Amino acid sequence: MSNTQLLNQSWDYLSKQLTHFEESDDYLSKLTDALRVLRDQSFVEVLIEWYYDLYYTFINEELVPHFWSTFRNHQQLSEDTANTSTAGTTHAILFSTADHLFVSANKWINNVVLSRVFDTNGNYQQYVEMQMKMKSLLRSILLAEIPICFNQYLLSAYSLAFAVNQYQKNRANNSCELNGSVDMIEMDTKCGGCCQQTNDCLCQSISEDFLKFNQQLSELSLIEVISGDAITSVMHTCIDKHIYESCKGNFEVSCICNLKNWIDNTVINWVRFVYEMSSFGNSLSNLEERLTHFLYET
Repeated sequence: MSNTQLLNQSWDYLSKQLTHFEESDDYLSKLTDALRVLRDQSFVEVLIEWYYDLYYTFINEELVPHFWSTFRNHQQLSEDTANTSTAGTTHAILFSTADHLFVSANKWINNVVLSRVFDTNGNYQQYVEMQMKMKSLLRSILLAEIPICFNQYLLSAYSLAFAVNQYQKNRANNSCELNGSVDMIEMDTKCGGCCQQTNDCLCQSISEDFLKFNQQLSELSLIEVISGDAITSVMHTCIDKHIYESCKGNFEVSCICNLKNWIDNTVINWVRFVYEMSSFGNSLSNLEERLTHFLYET
């Protein structure tokens, strides 16, 4: 077999394996042999660039347009969605669509066959850099086409998730305080978190889906650029509401101190839950400073 034929055969095998996205039986020895041929002909870098171009075409022409079209097709949101019976619809659309984006992009970014290509070639660190490059490309294409209506979905979902989180915490605290007596919360016909009928409560599924949603955004390095403004906006709204309900017009030091404690124990703790981190250094400090500044302005 000529060198050209061997090169073509190796290329066909590798390109097929890369877009299959899974390790097949006894493929490792064949992969190593095919890579050796490409390496001898200085074609490994060409293969990697080919894969990256294919990924670019996929996310630019298929994945991202499909992702945004879902929200453009559901622009008509009901008023105050988080407090109506349609609340589940909005968060379900956001979470399911984001899950499809994550699964579809992740099979390209964390392609086990691609990692073998880099590892076998002795350049695993370059694979990590390639992953970062692919995430950056996804981020730039997503942000370039983001529709205005998407912010409504984010605000609705994060507001709902915050309400559910606080309701679950308060409910747990009340249960402990009652210490075995009749829990009056159970007598409500509507859940105080998701606002569904108590028999159809969505709080647990919302919490689980919300956590998964943020984990997926974080893994794709998207959570700050996609959700950062929505998180801040929801927190501002919550602070406004809390000030109005607890100490409107009261500017005593004790009230301010209580509010600052509330921000740390309620707001900041929830942000930690969103990011699923006990702390995140300067980002958390900056957020706390901004929220405290907003508190004094309010």
